[in-house]
Amino acid sequence: MRGRVSLRSAKPEDVQRIVEVLWSNLSDVSLFQQPLREVRRNLPEFVLAEDNRGSVLGCAQLHWYKRGTVEILAVTVHPNSQGQGVGKALMRRCIDSAMSRDARLVWLATAKPTYFARYGFEPISKWELSVEVLFHKLRLVFQQPASRWLPALAGRHTFMKLETGRYQRYAT
Repeated sequence: MRGRVSLRSAKPEDVQRIVEVLWSNLSDVSLFQQPLREVRRNLPEFVLAEDNRGSVLGCAQLHWYKRGTVEILAVTVHPNSQGQGVGKALMRRCIDSAMSRDARLVWLATAKPTYFARYGFEPISKWELSVEVLFHKLRLVFQQPASRWLPALAGRHTFMKLETGRYQRYAT
């Protein structure tokens, strides 16, 4: 990574900054946008990447469900900071956090499966996930701009799970 990047848990004063970094990637149709109220409600789940001036370079969210199922979502890097290892640092933090809490299943949905395969994620059928998880994802779909509903429902995203024995800590 160019420059010094630090990772930390989000604080209440970060809500607007998280929304801003998500919206900075509005053109990325694979990234689910989250309204301010949703970010505020789930704030403890977010991790931020900052530079040495305190500017937010990116964020990621780790959402826990029942029975040790955890989803990595909202992995995004501000367009001016992409290609500098920020996303990799965020992914490592999320995976390490899930592993340290003995997650039974770590999964994500993405339109960029080759990126996440670097970390040991493999495609799965969405039907392998619980009804609780699928309903949560459906709720997130309808929080998106209406133009994204049909593509999201029609299967633009690949559902993937982490084979914990295949996690590549130093993925490139």
